[in-house]
Amino acid sequence: MKKFLKYMRKINQITSSVFCKLKFRYAFPPNFFYIAVTKSCSLKCKMCDWGGDFPESPFTQNLGGVDNNKELHLEVIVKLFDEISWYRPSVNIIGAEPLEYSKIIELIDEATLRGMETSITTNGVLLNEMSDDLIFAGLKNINISINGTQEVHDKICGEKGLYNKVVDGIKNLEHLMKKYKTNEPIINIVFTISNHNYWNILDTVHALRDLNYNNILINHFTFISKELASMHNEKFPNIKVGPKAVYHSDPKKVCIDVLFSQLEKLKKYNHRIHIRPVLNKNELEKYYKTDEPFIQRNSKCICLWTEANINVSGDVIAKFYCPYISFGNIKEKNFFLIWNASKFRDFRKLGKKFPVCYRCPSYFT
Repeated sequence: MKKFLKYMRKINQITSSVFCKLKFRYAFPPNFFYIAVTKSCSLKCKMCDWGGDFPESPFTQNLGGVDNNKELHLEVIVKLFDEISWYRPSVNIIGAEPLEYSKIIELIDEATLRGMETSITTNGVLLNEMSDDLIFAGLKNINISINGTQEVHDKICGEKGLYNKVVDGIKNLEHLMKKYKTNEPIINIVFTISNHNYWNILDTVHALRDLNYNNILINHFTFISKELASMHNEKFPNIKVGPKAVYHSDPKKVCIDVLFSQLEKLKKYNHRIHIRPVLNKNELEKYYKTDEPFIQRNSKCICLWTEANINVSGDVIAKFYCPYISFGNIKEKNFFLIWNASKFRDFRKLGKKFPVCYRCPSYFT
């Protein structure tokens, strides 16, 4: 069954790419669901808008939605699972901080019971105390943010001792996996490049060498500069958007020579390290120093055909980096009545035409 589902997802991905290029606005059921379950997070990381008072940020708007609920109720998510479990999509649980969600173990249990694989992206603060439950709930993947060596990571996240706490949590997770003779969850370390840590990548990889992780994902900074936001709002006055991730960070302060050197050396390190996206030196210069579009491998954003994103209010949105538009709410409608409704189909026509897409990872797929 797993091989068959993997094959069908690949077919769906290829077909969606064709639909995207042909400007066919309907979409097959999405391969991936990204569900924001809580607005809670104990940290205030410098490159994350959620920790500050930035209501104009698209990430803030998309994550929280319009209501005042701090969490997406479990019964709403279970209703969604009942609608989609027939074809076994992957469920990616995000936050703010998903391990602070009051029903996180029950949620993973419900997905596992229906044969769906789950992933979590976490800051790792609560990992030590929750590892046992996560394993037994059937978590498939865990993505853990580590954005530098001890001093650098603690400074970025604003909490002294955090790095050691997260590493201890990973070690405990590894110990329990060995104890229970399981290879899951797959452990991915996620390092997000910014002006706070671009010189520290190799040192971080070296510091983590004794951990039994599966992959290290080195991600370029995802941001919307004030200039990009202005450019977008002038072109699309009816779909306005604010700056993202530049309130306490400045991409233009990244030294490209140093970053390029770090990434080139990293390519020779080992096969478990993945850089996303892979850019040459000229592209890095444009990415961090300008607001220009410079790579466009597809005519549209294929994610609008392959990913469903749902926020804490239950709104189906485009992506958490996109201008905030609710295409419908899963509390009120069956998901599939939203997925191919006219409002979503019309939005698919615009994919990758927004200036704010220029520094989104999906722009490079």
